[in-house]
Amino acid sequence: MYIIDSLTQEKFAPNIAGQWLGSWSTTDGAGGVSGTLAQTGSTISGTTTITNTDFGDIADWPVSGTISGKTVSFKGSTTYGGYKLTINFTSGIVSADELRIENGIYRFYVNGKLYDSGTFYLEKE
Repeated sequence: MYIIDSLTQEKFAPNIAGQWLGSWSTTDGAGGVSGTLAQTGSTISGTTTITNTDFGDIADWPVSGTISGKTVSFKGSTTYGGYKLTINFTSGIVSADELRIENGIYRFYVNGKLYDSGTFYLEKE
């Protein structure tokens, strides 16, 4: 039963491959998020650019993750200015028309310690 359910879920996973543009926000500020995602079944990968962070604009940040049903989660790590930066995007919900990812939560870590968290929203270009 699990194998059938897993294959069915992968077969009908929303198509989120493509270019995305959106924003992140927290009580202390906001900025932009853009990127390109590729998708094979329920696995996603790509790069993202995050603007207006305390560390400046961070471009071409590699990310990978999964889509389960309509819920998207992806993360990535990079070194920037001598810091190890990690971003986790979780709980993003793909809209019925597959053109938006809404209600997502992000957590931003610096050298392994939580630095910031908030929400994100993306639209397919």
